[in-house]
Formats: sequence, structure tokens, C-alpha cells
Amino acid sequence: MNIRKSLLTIAGITSALIASLAAGCSTAPAPEPDADPVGETTEPIVGGTNAAEPSVGILAQGTSQCSAVLVGKRTALTAAHCAVLSAGTFCVFPAGDTTGAHGAAHCSQVASILPNPGYVASDTAEGADNDVAIVHLVDDLTAVTPSFPHGVTPMMIGGPVQDNAVILLIGYGRTDPNSQSVPVQEQAGNNRITDVEDQRFEYANAGGAWALPGDSGGPAFPVSNINCVIGVTSHGSNTPDGSSTLARVDTKVAWIQANAGDLSIRACGQPSCGDGFCQAPEVCGTCSQDCGACAPPPPPPRCGDHICNGSESHQTCPQDCAAGVCPTGKSDCCGTGYCLTPRQCQIADC
Repeated sequence: MNIRKSLLTIAGITSALIASLAAGCSTAPAPEPDADPVGETTEPIVGGTNAAEPSVGILAQGTSQCSAVLVGKRTALTAAHCAVLSAGTFCVFPAGDTTGAHGAAHCSQVASILPNPGYVASDTAEGADNDVAIVHLVDDLTAVTPSFPHGVTPMMIGGPVQDNAVILLIGYGRTDPNSQSVPVQEQAGNNRITDVEDQRFEYANAGGAWALPGDSGGPAFPVSNINCVIGVTSHGSNTPDGSSTLARVDTKVAWIQANAGDLSIRACGQPSCGDGFCQAPEVCGTCSQDCGACAPPPPPPRCGDHICNGSESHQTCPQDCAAGVCPTGKSDCCGTGYCLTPRQCQIADC
């Protein structure tokens, strides 16, 4: 088995990124981590392309960073080994561009990071088991800002993890295993799941895009449902012939919802009335909290409303119904000024 390397980037944040973080936050710069640096600097998405998914952002503290994904108004998911960034800042970027060319970043100070209690750090594949953490944010990142005029929609969590399924990986890590620089643009790419275990799954780096430092905590989605987070990047080898491992999210849905303290978190395929999102099969009549109040019903037909409808006819309401004019589905078949249904016309035999 290959030795795995953590995908948390150390000393890889560019000055442009730092400026962008500062432009988008009102909080003071985050202090340096108290813990010793975690991970190695030899490992963003290799083989990927520029992306612009607004829910995926950077979790940064000092000169260390991970990727993370917004899953609630004040909640993000990342890898448990990124919990050393608990005094940091989480930012999302318009058009996935950290330079500020498309607008200022939308940021929140981290309130706390809660690793899954089952996580045990390890350089083996099993080290990805339970490598999931809840990032509690101070501010609501779904709020409308000049850079995000429609707000940022959190991703749903859970959904099945299936062997051989094609997945979409997104992150802000390096794109070149031989370079120390971090790109200024969010990256995304596809690969295929090659192994599924109880708490993790893997893909072969040679099968498509693969992760490097800075991608830790970045989400994986099935291409069949790119709104549903099924895993977060944990660690992997540093070579094209190696593999990368992700922690499963579908086995952590109940734990995430119970510990996030954020009612806006949605499980894939399970809309919840009161979560702030109007999602089928919710409608105004079944969940006005999310879908808004239903429009009032139209007033009943009445003579004098200038609409020839209901049981009105020229004989009963000449104000609304001109001679020979009847509501839809009826006709003055007998020429008497009364509006009859086809069945009534057949019985009248006129």
C-alpha cells in the first residue's frame, strides 16, 4: 500500500489570496495556528479545470489552508485533520476567483470546528475513516452581498456512494505536484470510484483528476447529482500511479445534523419543512415557512364583475354576458340567451 500524505497546504497561500480574504471579511486577520503544521507541502485538483461553484471555499488560518463546502447557512464541512484551522476564516469567492477580479470574497470567522469523534489520524487508507469535521461559522454565508446578488446556496449532504460511479471533485489546492504555488482559481475534475469501504472510498489518480495539498476537505459529488456531497477529500499519494481517499459523508448525516445546530442543513432527497429552502414536494400549502404563503383564491363569480363565467348567461346577467356569449364550455345552442352545457343542449334537442 502506498504511503498516504495529508492534503492540507502549509505555506502555500499567495498574497493575492490573502488580500482577497481581507477584502471580504470584517474580522481581524486570523492568528497563526497554535498546533504544529500538519501535512506535507508536496501534494489543487490535478488534471482539473477552472470552476466557479460558489458553495466551495477556502478554510484558512495564517499560512495554512484546506478546502471546505458550505452545507448550511452557518455550517461548512471539511476534513477532520483540518481542525487545526479552528481559529481561521472560511471564504467563498465569486466565480471561484480568489483575486477579487469578480468581486470581494464573502467570509466568516470560524466559531469552532468539531471533528467526528471516530477520527484517528493515520497515514494508512484507514486514516480517511471518519475524517470529517463540522465547521461552525459566525456569519450567515447565504446572505445576499454585492458579490453574490442571489446569495450562496448550501449543498445537500449524503446520498449513496457506489463503486465505479463517476464523481466530481472540487478544491482550491495545488494543480502541480512539483510546484509549491497555489492557483488563484477554484479547480474541478472527474474521476471514478474504485473501492468503497464502510467509512471511506477511493479513486485511482490515473483515472482522471486527483487531489493535492489544499484540497483536503474539498467535496466530492456524484455527477448524477452535483448538489449532493457524498465525500470529502482526506489524503492520498503524490503520484499519478497512486490513489486518493475520501471520507464518506452519507454515514455521517445524522451526526452532522445533530451537532451542527443549523436547521438549514438538508439531507439529499429529504427536504425538511423549516430549513429555509422550498424543495419539491414542498409547496406553499404544505410548507409556507419555506415556500411562502399561497396566493389568495380568486373571488367567486358574481354578476357585475365584467366576466361571463360560472352559471351566468345573457338572460341572467346581461352586464357580463353579451347576447350569444357564454362561458367556456357552454353555448346558447337554442338561441334563447341561456347558456347550456353540451349535455343540456343534447337533452333540449333544439
